[in-house]
Amino acid sequence: MSMPTRALAALALAGLLGCAGCAANRAPFAASGTQRLAVVFLADGLDASVLDAMLAAGRLPVIEREFVRGGLRVRHAVDALPAVTYANVVTLLTGVWPGRHGILGNRWFDPRTRRARDYGYLGTFRRVNNDFHTPTIFELLAGEPTAAVQLHTRRGATKIIDFSLANGLDWALGRYDRVNARAAGALPRLDRFAGRAGRWPRLVVFYFPGVDELGHRFGPDSPQYRRAVRTVDTTIGRVLQGLRRRGLYERCYRVLVSDHGMVATPKSRRFDLAGWLAERTHLRVCALKGPLADPLARRRRLRNADVVVVADAGRRAQVHILRGNVGTWERGNGAPGGQTVAVRQDEATPAGLRAFRSAIFDLHASPGVDLVCLRRGAGCVEVRSRRGTALVQRRPRPGPPAYRVQVLTDRDPWGYDTHPPAAELLDETWHPSRKWLRQTAGSAYPDFVPQIVELFDSPRAGGAIVFAADGWTLRPEGPGSHGGAGRRDRIVPLLLAGPGIRPGGTLDAQQLQQRRDQIHGAGGVEPPAGAAFDGVALPVAADR
Repeated sequence: MSMPTRALAALALAGLLGCAGCAANRAPFAASGTQRLAVVFLADGLDASVLDAMLAAGRLPVIEREFVRGGLRVRHAVDALPAVTYANVVTLLTGVWPGRHGILGNRWFDPRTRRARDYGYLGTFRRVNNDFHTPTIFELLAGEPTAAVQLHTRRGATKIIDFSLANGLDWALGRYDRVNARAAGALPRLDRFAGRAGRWPRLVVFYFPGVDELGHRFGPDSPQYRRAVRTVDTTIGRVLQGLRRRGLYERCYRVLVSDHGMVATPKSRRFDLAGWLAERTHLRVCALKGPLADPLARRRRLRNADVVVVADAGRRAQVHILRGNVGTWERGNGAPGGQTVAVRQDEATPAGLRAFRSAIFDLHASPGVDLVCLRRGAGCVEVRSRRGTALVQRRPRPGPPAYRVQVLTDRDPWGYDTHPPAAELLDETWHPSRKWLRQTAGSAYPDFVPQIVELFDSPRAGGAIVFAADGWTLRPEGPGSHGGAGRRDRIVPLLLAGPGIRPGGTLDAQQLQQRRDQIHGAGGVEPPAGAAFDGVALPVAADR
């Protein structure tokens, strides 16, 4: 059973908290006319294309009124690789890449310590708060009242509202829409908290888990999924009406965001990656599943494993070699340049590794597989697909990060050569991350080049990362999945409204981990002390 609370996007609002100015109290809390507040609505798994279709059909009147006509929409908002909840939640809370904060997905495995996590269980879904050390926005705003409603990653939040008993019962009975709707019930509790604190929370994050769950169970094109999106629309309306009654609405920044898209994945399109590797290599392949928090259970599962496969949310998997003296993976005959792929290892037994090398280099030709990404050492990744092969490199530090692609075959692996803005970047020269984002945002693989290198900075990424082809999954999954490298997995809704944001405007392609800096740009304030973000400041009031 995958747990609710998966969420976030509070980063988007850190900046407004620096421009405050509290005035005289009035019961039950201070509501100064100059005090800026932030409310984030995170709908887990809200697919951008479904949102657009429902808006066009007039099915989402609150989002249409409050955000589309009344606010600013970000075109081509791109999530962080991998396109799964926990990786993106922590990125949005901390402002740094998954490769740096270390939460590489809903499931991950660390070959150095043999630690494993699966956050999809009742006893494990909140462990994420102890599994990374980068400060969250809640922690950076220490001293300011903040609140997290139904949000699992909430370290440092002053007020936590879970509705644990009611939500747990509804979740067990499959009443996911009730969990979504219950978020509005947090307002009276926030009133009481504000009365004790003397002021309303500067930042409140409302999380809606039912959209993602119904997408997994019924698919993103199902009536159940669309009903969940309508419930989110109605609940947002209830919250905003409550803010109006409290005199908070006019000085409140509002954000609607998701953490990833959702792809239809029928049962006929499932590729058993772990089984395929075991059959091809005759190695002992362990498909990591379950919480594995108990050290004894973990040791039993991994004792005889040669290879560990971690498939996450259906459409992405990490491959770790546990045994074998494999300083490099030699390329097969006829490969351009006779180059090698560096892999971190910690044990030395060579049995079966030649077959494994051959299999991993042929994997991109398998049904259900889109991209195979192989570690080539620090700041260098090889990417393979049926279209072609390329090296992605990050310019050595010091200096600002920049990235280049060396195409090793007739075509590049993403088809960038057919997308003119992206094709300009295939010149083997260094280009900054922002340029890669801007010129690939409209392609089939938005902002892939910088992000894949940054992802491999973590040893938890393994020696290889495999992304599923369109409509395929890499593990048993329901009719809806996510986590792939393609556009529908990666492009997410991002809409903002509030003081100083021109209604009806749009902002071009930006990365979600930069949202916090956008609001700083609007407020003209500096980031909180101790903040070290991977994003760059961008003007939120841009209107194109």
